[in-house]
Amino acid sequence: MDSDAHRQELHQLCVDFIASGRVSEEILDALRMFVTSDLRPLIKPTYTSGVKEIEERQFLGRSIQTAVENYGELDQILRPAFWRLVMTAPLVPLRSFAVEFSKANRISFMEDGFCVLCGRANPSVCHIIPFSVTRRKNRFISAIKTILGTFWSPERASRLRDILSDNAVIDSARNMLCLEPQLHYWWGLGYLALEPLEELPNGSRVRLRWLTQTRFTVREKIDLGTDPRDHLVQPSATGVVGMRDLRTGRPLLDGSIFELTTQDLTTKDSHELLQLQWDLLKTAAMCGAAEAADDPSWDPEAEDPQYVAEQELLELEEEAKGTNY
Repeated sequence: MDSDAHRQELHQLCVDFIASGRVSEEILDALRMFVTSDLRPLIKPTYTSGVKEIEERQFLGRSIQTAVENYGELDQILRPAFWRLVMTAPLVPLRSFAVEFSKANRISFMEDGFCVLCGRANPSVCHIIPFSVTRRKNRFISAIKTILGTFWSPERASRLRDILSDNAVIDSARNMLCLEPQLHYWWGLGYLALEPLEELPNGSRVRLRWLTQTRFTVREKIDLGTDPRDHLVQPSATGVVGMRDLRTGRPLLDGSIFELTTQDLTTKDSHELLQLQWDLLKTAAMCGAAEAADDPSWDPEAEDPQYVAEQELLELEEEAKGTNY
């Protein structure tokens, strides 16, 4: 069906829908808001409850822990007894305590925030680069130094190494943003990513990408001249992977532009970490990370697509060390 015919059909469907007499005022109001709201800027790519409270308590606990690790004091609080207090104490005094204990970190709790993509209230506070990176920091940084410096630039690898070495950055608002819990979950699966387009004085301009993935297994041998367009498909999820902007009713489309900005520059998202997130997630989508769990030889712990991409880089590093030119 050509574009004009499609528009005529849609117009007639809307006319019949409104004229049916079975449409409530609430539905008409929602339809009116949809058709009269401003379109979000869209740049088409040229290539193909309880959870919130627990995550906030984890965030508060880690902010306290960061202060302990930075200053080498009171390490005796890193014990189960204090952890139980973090997980059970009333949130209001716990927030105040964490602020006083970790003033130097300037962490924003984002308690009055909303999802930066869809506008939903009470979002999850998400790490751009997983906090778990700090537990395998040396290996991760080694991969960046050896591989990222080769494929991109030594200068950028050096900057990332410095950022990832600083717990005060990795567990701060510079490595965090607010996402609706379902979007947070899909982000962790590698179904979506944020592509940085421009660093702004008070934040970053990013493009939402709904990622397609290959079905290659992690250790499958392939021709390096393979055309990715022949193998990229939608994620193998049951149901629909998609979301709408609750502020306008419009769908969040691949290519939608967002500005992640703040008035407090100490909480400005790190553009370098956003870029690293984009690089790792698009690499994970290309290397078959979505199907990694189906490979019986693959470590079931590696469910995070960013972790999978990291492992690929480490394997390349080991191969590079054993090659003589």
